[in-house]
Amino acid sequence: STVYFGYADFLNGQGEHEGAVKAQKKSILIREDFQTTNPGKEEKELGFSYHNLGFYLDKLGDDNGAKEAYEKAINIREGLYATDSSHGEALSSSYNNLSSHLHSLGEIKAAVAAVEKAVAIRKQLCGPQLGEHDGDLAYSYSTLGFYLNKLDEYEAAKEAIGKSIEIRERMQEAHVGTHENALASSYHNLSYSLNELGDTAGAKSAILKVIELQEQLIENSPGLHKELASSYNKLGIYLRQLGDEEGARNALAKSIETIEKFQSIQPGEKDVDISGFYQELAGLCGNLGDSSQAKEAMEKAIALMEKMQTKML
Repeated sequence: STVYFGYADFLNGQGEHEGAVKAQKKSILIREDFQTTNPGKEEKELGFSYHNLGFYLDKLGDDNGAKEAYEKAINIREGLYATDSSHGEALSSSYNNLSSHLHSLGEIKAAVAAVEKAVAIRKQLCGPQLGEHDGDLAYSYSTLGFYLNKLDEYEAAKEAIGKSIEIRERMQEAHVGTHENALASSYHNLSYSLNELGDTAGAKSAILKVIELQEQLIENSPGLHKELASSYNKLGIYLRQLGDEEGARNALAKSIETIEKFQSIQPGEKDVDISGFYQELAGLCGNLGDSSQAKEAMEKAIALMEKMQTKML
């Protein structure tokens, strides 16, 4: 069974997911057959086999199969965890994977229930000092907040994301330069929650934190230009809601500048359509009485739309 388990992992790494599923199923058959004559033996290993099978089936798009495999892994690991807390990490991992799978199926409430299980277990694994499990707990809190936002439960989402940020801030202080991306993701989700709660000023502060973190990462991660541009655009929206049209114009201009810079260093991404950004910029310039800038922005919007239409012919 160990050979098949290892072979499945190898095949998965090669992108041969169907082969990985077949090998993992053979591993499971052997382990379950062994258990018929040796009750209670290889429970831990069987849990790993089902967990990995769920992961492979997920990649193949076998939704029901993946869900069933994760649930079997959880059932086994719950039994182990009941008598030995050292199995908590594995159990929380299965709950986390199940929640992600359920979310992809659109079963958001079920995904929330699963990730809440992961949070509860990971809280027990973490001590007062930062340790190896804190990053996992922060991830689960952030995921929970993301799901709750989708359910329009913004106050609960804000609380969950706030806990994620608290942990990630501590981790950032202890290991500078290793957690900016995760922290930026949490602040981004927080900005959404706050805006939906009517706290636009708070949303603006949160998105400014996102921009600050993304600016630190951009040198070594050129692909972040699109995300940074999106953050500047979001900042512009918040500033406009707050009545700061000058600030909104500057933020939108920065968003356009960031995208154009990204396109200059990533030639394969030149089809990104930013004509809508230019139209919005034209409107802001017009509101501020800057007719020449408004005209220039609108002309760029038209030129880009014509260019995109030509490529589609």
